[in-house]
Amino acid sequence: MTTTEPISGLCNLRAVPGVRANVVWRSDVPLWLDAEQIAALGGPGIQIDLRGTKECEHDGPGVLEGAGWTRHHLAFGEIGPRPDGPMPDFTDRAAAYSYITSIGVGAVADAFELLAGAEVPVLFHCTAGKDRTGILAIALGLALGVPREVAVADYVRSAKVIEEIDRRYLSLPSVRTHDSPVTPSAFPVTAEMAGTVLDTIAANGGLDAWLATAGAAPDLSDRIRARLG
Repeated sequence: MTTTEPISGLCNLRAVPGVRANVVWRSDVPLWLDAEQIAALGGPGIQIDLRGTKECEHDGPGVLEGAGWTRHHLAFGEIGPRPDGPMPDFTDRAAAYSYITSIGVGAVADAFELLAGAEVPVLFHCTAGKDRTGILAIALGLALGVPREVAVADYVRSAKVIEEIDRRYLSLPSVRTHDSPVTPSAFPVTAEMAGTVLDTIAANGGLDAWLATAGAAPDLSDRIRARLG
């Protein structure tokens, strides 16, 4: 992470398992793309931005809007219901990740609605493209019938670029305001963390019941399968 190499493009970009080709991408925040890199995404399309409100205010919306993409800000954890009780001690990674999954249901449900109606390429992202983005990708895989092991394997792919994710993260204006920032690598990209997401959704009655807690329509998963499968 001590390299001075300029930041360019996306370091955590990939297609989503179970989705037909060249329709939906997941990635880290699209701040550093040039025109050729944007064109490779196949747009103009829809940008689903899962970052928090303050992150967006400090770091900006990214470069896709200027290239004709339509941006939807669905602030993960700021939309929809929240679990009862206090926030867990974040030194308990499993409890913390279960909590993060639970507070994200509103953003996931709203993203599903966008995905169910999209007729153009879609890119969804948070900042690092591993946690909030990973939870949405896992939920999407559940809707599309992706086997558990495939969803988990896709999630852990972010570990391959975690050092570059940290380097980019530490360059952000929103992070420079902190004296001791917690880098994305503090939450390990492991099969256990992916399993926590899947188990949290299952504990809420499965995907459709979980989405219903955020007011999702009963046919939402069906429409996702018809559109993207």
